[in-house]
Amino acid sequence: MAQENKIFFARYLRITNNRQRPIVAIALHGALMFVFVTCINLKDALNATSNLGVLGAFLFTLSSLLILQYQKRLYLSAGVTVLGLLSCVLLCSFSWELSGPDGMARLMNSMPLVLALGCGVVGYLFSVKRARI
Repeated sequence: MAQENKIFFARYLRITNNRQRPIVAIALHGALMFVFVTCINLKDALNATSNLGVLGAFLFTLSSLLILQYQKRLYLSAGVTVLGLLSCVLLCSFSWELSGPDGMARLMNSMPLVLALGCGVVGYLFSVKRARI
């Protein structure tokens, strides 16, 4: 995404070392993970929030795959994708229950994930608007 200028500060995130590894992106990711581990002191909430993030990525991917399979009329393959979606939804609900004792605690524990998702949507809309110009 940084190579295609689809995210903010792509010029800096593209910087690689002599082995072609994006060192700035790796350092930024490590710093963000350190902040999350430091700010969220409940191990179960941190684990559940991580699960929700990974499963959310799987949900987006599987739903996109399902749409493509229906457009190409691959209904048998779509059945397997639906099973994957159902298992992701089940695991998401289980992770949501583990992320806190009540609804407000769960919402507060998942707030970094919600904010990151919002930043991603804003970045995407910004890149679409910039591409139209």
